[in-house]
Amino acid sequence: MGGSYQDDSWLGLSIRAGSLDSMQKKIFYSIFSTCFCLLILVNIFFVIALEQFLQKEMFVELERQAKKLEPYLQKGLQKDSRIFLDFLGKNPYRLSLIDIKGKVLYDNQADILKMDNHAKREEIKQAIQNGISKEIRHSNTLGEKTLYFALFLKEQNLVLRLSSTQSYIMGLLIEFVPYFVLEILILLVVLYFLAHILTKTILKPILEIDLEHLNEDSLYSELHSFVKKIKTQNKTIKNQFKHLRQKQQEMLLLTENMSDGLILLNRYGSILNTNKSAQTYFTNLENISSIYQLEDSRFLKMILESLKEFKKSKSLDNQILQIQLAKYECEVVISPVFSKNKKLKGMVIVLRNITEKKLAQNLRKEFSANVTHELKTPLTSILASSEMIKNHLVAKEDLMDFINRIALESKRLLEMIDEILMISFLDECKEEYFKKTKINLKNIVLSTIKRLQFIANKNEIKILSNLEDCYIFGVNELLENCIFNLCDNAIKYNKRGGFVEIILQNEEDKILLSIKDSGIGIPEEYLSRIFERFFCVDKSRSKKIGGSGLGLSIVKSALKYNNAQISVKSQIGVGSEFIVYFKREEN
Repeated sequence: MGGSYQDDSWLGLSIRAGSLDSMQKKIFYSIFSTCFCLLILVNIFFVIALEQFLQKEMFVELERQAKKLEPYLQKGLQKDSRIFLDFLGKNPYRLSLIDIKGKVLYDNQADILKMDNHAKREEIKQAIQNGISKEIRHSNTLGEKTLYFALFLKEQNLVLRLSSTQSYIMGLLIEFVPYFVLEILILLVVLYFLAHILTKTILKPILEIDLEHLNEDSLYSELHSFVKKIKTQNKTIKNQFKHLRQKQQEMLLLTENMSDGLILLNRYGSILNTNKSAQTYFTNLENISSIYQLEDSRFLKMILESLKEFKKSKSLDNQILQIQLAKYECEVVISPVFSKNKKLKGMVIVLRNITEKKLAQNLRKEFSANVTHELKTPLTSILASSEMIKNHLVAKEDLMDFINRIALESKRLLEMIDEILMISFLDECKEEYFKKTKINLKNIVLSTIKRLQFIANKNEIKILSNLEDCYIFGVNELLENCIFNLCDNAIKYNKRGGFVEIILQNEEDKILLSIKDSGIGIPEEYLSRIFERFFCVDKSRSKKIGGSGLGLSIVKSALKYNNAQISVKSQIGVGSEFIVYFKREEN
């Protein structure tokens, strides 16, 4: 199963790098934006201060002009007022003469006939009261904000008022705009580099932190409590990673050694993990990243339907289905994985090979059918013969033949029942049930030859033997039955005047028992089936010599309990050779 945990230090560095990068940006933008706002505020303050300064200077200039005009005004009005008024009209500022009742006597920029009484104007009242006055207000005549300076002339009982519009000051301010823009651009560049340098300086102690060896002295005092928490959490995380890594190794070991195939999918059909057993059912599964890349369309359709069903119904119940994958019969268990909010996160697919189980089921069915058929034949013969005798349908001279037939079929029936019981016994019993002892196979072979010598002589068959003392740990009764069956078959299916050769010898790490005959042989297409229950190559011959088709099945089952393996070689018309290999036991 693929996948492993990353190194703790690498993970820590990755997290720290991502966090510090975000922190660096925040600090940089904070410093830059603060300085930028401060720059804007300073410039606003400077503009306001400059405006105040220009206003003050304008009042000084208006006062200077008024004081300068005061003596000329007194003389001009005494001699020739018309000539003097023309002189006043050339003044760059707006100049007005107003009597103490508020009537405008002269204005160099406005029609005095259209002007209202100025007695209530603040600059006029203050000038009459204090001698001079300064005022900034909106001018009704000019229609804009205006600066006024008024001087009271006591001898003439007149108020001399000089004024200048705010637009004049604004014009001066506008002349400073290019300098302000240039200053701001230069300071923005300076601020950028300053913020960059300050950010690096602030973060330098944090960037140099060694997560494996945290030292509070190398950090800001404000971060000491934070460092302690990091140390505690770092220790906890390490323990958790260690625990998770151990769990993962256990999981990997478990899944890799599972006989069942395992496939993990996410909710989109991507393959997260597989084990080796799953790869036996699909070609190139280890290089496939998505379920959609599988070549088996039936399996793909089944999985996609399950995904759709789980997403729709949010059912927690497993789905158990059967399908043929490659050459195997498989039981597929599909388990959904949901989050706490019942959202499908993925699926766990377990593939269980049930080929042998299916085969065993079929064999049991076939065995039951064969048992029924094989038992029915002799019983039918016995029943028919007994009914005929009972109903006096058999002639006296044939009565003995019928009795012999009943006896023969009964004997065959009993032998068959014994063999069926033996097979059932071997199928059900565990290996621990049998008591194993040290056995010399040579003694069993000699005993078997002695028991079968009479039948061999009757069929003119020679029994040849080449036997060594060979010791194994096994079940004596089962071994006697196996060797007797093999030798008995070699005689029964032999030719008259033939031979049976038995070889027992020690090899390097095992013991070989060979039983070879010169009989009729077995067709090659039947060699793989001769150990099946009730299988007979020639049923008529087997029935004639009393064979039931269970002998070799019993032999194979019995040899399994003695740690032995059997194989067969055969050729039609030449004979057969059964070879048994035992695990060797030293004397």
